[in-house]
Amino acid sequence: MSTDPAALARRRDLRLILTDGLAFSVMVGMGEAYIAAFALALGLGEVVAGLVVTVPLLAGGLLQLVTPAGVRWLRSRRRWTVLCASLQALAFAPLAAGALAGRLPAWAVFAAATGYWAAGMAAGPAWNVWVERLVPRQVRLRFFARRTGLVQLGVLVSLVGSAAVLEWATAAGHPLRGFAAIFLAAALGRAVSARVLAAQSESPQAGQPPPGMSPRALLREFRGGEGGRLLVYLLAFTTSVTVASPYFSPFMLARLRFSYWEYMALVGTALLAKVLVLSQLARAARRFGLDAMLRLAWFGILGLPALWLVSQAFGYLALLQVISGTFWATQEYAVFLLLFETIPAARRVAMLTAYNLGNALATVTGSLIGAAIFHLAGQGMAGYVAIFAASSAARALCVVLLLRVRGAQRVPRPVSFRLDAVRPGMGAVLKPVLATVRRGRWRAAQRREAR
Repeated sequence: MSTDPAALARRRDLRLILTDGLAFSVMVGMGEAYIAAFALALGLGEVVAGLVVTVPLLAGGLLQLVTPAGVRWLRSRRRWTVLCASLQALAFAPLAAGALAGRLPAWAVFAAATGYWAAGMAAGPAWNVWVERLVPRQVRLRFFARRTGLVQLGVLVSLVGSAAVLEWATAAGHPLRGFAAIFLAAALGRAVSARVLAAQSESPQAGQPPPGMSPRALLREFRGGEGGRLLVYLLAFTTSVTVASPYFSPFMLARLRFSYWEYMALVGTALLAKVLVLSQLARAARRFGLDAMLRLAWFGILGLPALWLVSQAFGYLALLQVISGTFWATQEYAVFLLLFETIPAARRVAMLTAYNLGNALATVTGSLIGAAIFHLAGQGMAGYVAIFAASSAARALCVVLLLRVRGAQRVPRPVSFRLDAVRPGMGAVLKPVLATVRRGRWRAAQRREAR
């Protein structure tokens, strides 16, 4: 074994990055995944339970804009990431306190959720750049694939553990105490994550931030560029999806009255399907192309909300979750690789920053439209029929924008994804680890596939 100090420090950093991933997974599986369920347990209603997982995302989209300034202010990407992780841990404190007290107003739940998602989304860009300099290029794909697998396993175990705690607390007649326990565990997980992040090395920052784009240039690119057409489609599709997707949790828990075990099983089924399918998509992309995969994903996703109305049998819904995880994995894989191929590197940061903000706004807009439809339809089962049907119809209309998308004619490059969040209707939200995107490895894959 090498005794070189640099090699020892690098191995230590790699161990800490894996440990951070496991601690992060506890926060997601025991905290984030149950915020909507907590709103229902407090008696805040189905609309609040849906909106509490979407409206706070807008704050995250806005806070991402100040991340570069925050990094410059602290003179360190590590300090900024640790600060954001610590704030995420603290966001669970009012939720746990409210659970112990037996009451918490809706505005306080929204405030805590806003702090949670804003801090998490602000940490992402700085973490991506920082970790790229800690992991050697030659092992990045393999290392981040391993880290992602550990995180996914940790989330699944945490989901099961949370369901067990909540079922036990409910049987004991104190369901809110169960939420206090899992939120405290989530806070502890992120606190450990922050401590581990602080212990990692940080190489000297190099280079200047990429140049921005004027609003006029951004608008021109969105209207005419290949990447712009893709982003316009994605914003419209996100709006149509979130008319219904935030309301799957209240539908399962409040309308179908599923137990926490059943709720966890359905969420975990979509997550597991997504994980298994994602590992097989590279070969399919090289054979059929990213454009074809994006269209297939649209076709598979558009009717999912309406299919929830066919039957409410648990086995049938579990099958739908497998289908959902499969097509959402296809969607996210194709989208992220198309983003890298259709947007020139010089404009990528500016356009993706604008897209992230637009995506948060689209998410909030769609969920508010869903809330309005739910209310106008008289709430109850009629409200769910209305929003699920409306979402499916809106997704179908997005085909007009989808047909304008033309991806670059290149073979998909190898890339690793990281688990970013958990959504009941689609499993995990996965995002690429930017450090693993390498053009050369992509072309090598093309040559191997041709043999």
